[in-house]
Amino acid sequence: MKKLLFSLFLLLTVVVGRAADFEVGGIYYNITSAEELSVEVTRGGYAYSGAVVIPESVTYDDNTYRVTAIGKEAFYGCYCLTSVTIPNSVTAIGEGAFFSCEGLTSVIIPHSVATIGDNAFYLCCSLTSVTIPNSVTRISGHAFYRCGGLTSVTIPDSVTEIGDDAFAYCYGLTSVTIPHSVTTIGDNAFFYCSNLASITLGNSVTTIGYRAFYRCGGLTSVTIPHSVTEIGKGAFYECNGLTSISIPNSVVGIGDEAFAYCSGLTSITIGNSVTIIGSFAFNSCIALKDVYCLAETVPNTGSYAFNGVKQSSATLHVPAASSEAYSVTKPWSVFGQIVTIGEGDGIEQLASEEGTASFKNPTVYDLGGTRVSNPRKGIYVIRGRKTVVK
Repeated sequence: MKKLLFSLFLLLTVVVGRAADFEVGGIYYNITSAEELSVEVTRGGYAYSGAVVIPESVTYDDNTYRVTAIGKEAFYGCYCLTSVTIPNSVTAIGEGAFFSCEGLTSVIIPHSVATIGDNAFYLCCSLTSVTIPNSVTRISGHAFYRCGGLTSVTIPDSVTEIGDDAFAYCYGLTSVTIPHSVTTIGDNAFFYCSNLASITLGNSVTTIGYRAFYRCGGLTSVTIPHSVTEIGKGAFYECNGLTSISIPNSVVGIGDEAFAYCSGLTSITIGNSVTIIGSFAFNSCIALKDVYCLAETVPNTGSYAFNGVKQSSATLHVPAASSEAYSVTKPWSVFGQIVTIGEGDGIEQLASEEGTASFKNPTVYDLGGTRVSNPRKGIYVIRGRKTVVK
């Protein structure tokens, strides 16, 4: 029994201690290149606490080493760590580098950092703000997962991808601007950011991932840019604060449960390129009154797409040439009224994409009230009047 306990003690010592090559000034280092004299900060057995300032270089055994990285899980579980200053020599922050540093309130990431690993700031629940430098191109998966105290984040225009679960459960976030450089918003990227009230999506985003904004109940407006081609499953599930949504003509597919349980949604505009609408896509959108579907070919619609919607009390607005096709195709035929666009929907003008010039460069807005510089096919507001651009 004593031998077993001793063996377990040795095992724990190896796992938790992760012996460093050397220690200077209370910071532990591993040599990453003896030739280039470079080191990374490594674990010190939960020894880090308070304010830690990492130097650009450190001297040990008559050699001066350059600090180039914060290693994997370097500060893992250092609950008493309150702030970290990272020098300009560091180019990489490793996986789980600050995992569960629950007392961390401040971290300065320099512009030298190009890589922030998965789970880097996972469960840093006291972190209130972070500025990601413009040297970073990807925000890795779970990078700021469950950073519940995070109220603001600055994403630079160098970032092209926001990884899966990157900001999931960041309850304190109220607004986020995603720059035009970002092309992909990963699965669960802003999952359950319940206080997120507004989000601006850059015009390079092509994919909104699975449950990307799931249960963002505080979200009151979102403008989906014309670059988006796919809205993932459950992307805006239970975003109760949304009252209207305009899906642009670039979108070809709306995933299962994409807008399910958006109980405040009263109006939806579906662009003319949508060919597939997933099952339960608008499930239990109980306040829905008007659906504008601009597709001339009736979309292939999954089971129970409008389940829980009082369709008998709602109006479907469709192109005149397709009115009959919608009226005989479920679930579209279940709507209480099916009217052609321009009939009883307040639309008073028609224009073509080229023809908008005939309005002598008017100010154009989408139905969500966002100004549009180059309107494509769809419904817009021009000079205070609803206008179909064909």
